Amino acid sequence: MKKILLLLALMTSFSFAAQTPPAQAKAPEIKAELKAEDVPAVLNQIALEVTMGLPKRLDYITTVDRVTSKKNNIKYYYILNDDEDFVLSKFDKTRKNEFRNQIIKGAKSFLCQNANTLELMKKGAIFHYIYDLRDGKRYFSFFLEAKDCK
Repeated sequence: MKKILLLLALMTSFSFAAQTPPAQAKAPEIKAELKAEDVPAVLNQIALEVTMGLPKRLDYITTVDRVTSKKNNIKYYYILNDDEDFVLSKFDKTRKNEFRNQIIKGAKSFLCQNANTLELMKKGAIFHYIYDLRDGKRYFSFFLEAKDCK
């Protein structure tokens, strides 16, 4: 169990943001060892590991604020900052949806193609992503689970 926690926490801590997955992060596959009842402890360990380095600015508009877990749910909270060339708060509905869909596509690609996160989802983990503007207004949120990887 400790090996599972450590490997998943290390691998997942590299991937704060769905849009910025680790380029070469490789962790051994641990499919046979992971049990559904281990998922809450694994997610809690991931949240603890990731939270130690937060808040963390990922790019010119995105900051990871915090990560929490409860039961089979892990939540990544992001703060979005306007930039002079990329003013999110002024996006119309179409542009906002394009931006949201791009984020979802990146998260889905990362979670579904990574053996460890995919296995967590197959065992019941749900990954939530919450994006708020700097002023605290909810911009969008979504979640991904195993059925989204088909």
